[in-house]
Amino acid sequence: MEDRPTPRPGNVQRAEWRRKCRQVLADHLRAKLGISIEPNQVRLVPDLQDGYRWVRQPEREHLFMKQLSKHSIGAYMELCREINISIEAVAWIEPTIEESKLSTSGVGDVLQLDHLRSDNVRLAEALSLSEDKIRAEIEARQQAEEKWRSDKEVKKALTVLHRLGPQGHGVVGE
Repeated sequence: MEDRPTPRPGNVQRAEWRRKCRQVLADHLRAKLGISIEPNQVRLVPDLQDGYRWVRQPEREHLFMKQLSKHSIGAYMELCREINISIEAVAWIEPTIEESKLSTSGVGDVLQLDHLRSDNVRLAEALSLSEDKIRAEIEARQQAEEKWRSDKEVKKALTVLHRLGPQGHGVVGE
């Protein structure tokens, strides 16, 4: 029986992180898409027949440029940390011609769409509040104008009364 050299600790650690990472990705596929796949069959660049693809933010693109087995420990850690945050699996269906013309950045598009939707809701609420405020200001202005007209009429009447004097016959002091 031949003596096998003892693996270097760095290689053992890298193999352990690769195993962990494959398990995390396989668990994600099972939870997210219902796809049961052996961890050693998980691919970062899957084929159409695999039934899934990875969507990610642009800053994670470097993780999908090579096979999982070729990555470093840091990359495995990043994949594990970013799953469900900036990386997620989606069902792989052949895109329509229109869809293939759209950006394929995946999670970034989803996050941007969510951001735009929340902005739209926030802006609609702000618009509604502004409209309510304008209505209230218009009503307050109309009431102020009515009061001003009323006060003006009262002042005019008082001026006439003052000119007529206490007896209502003539101007006071004449």
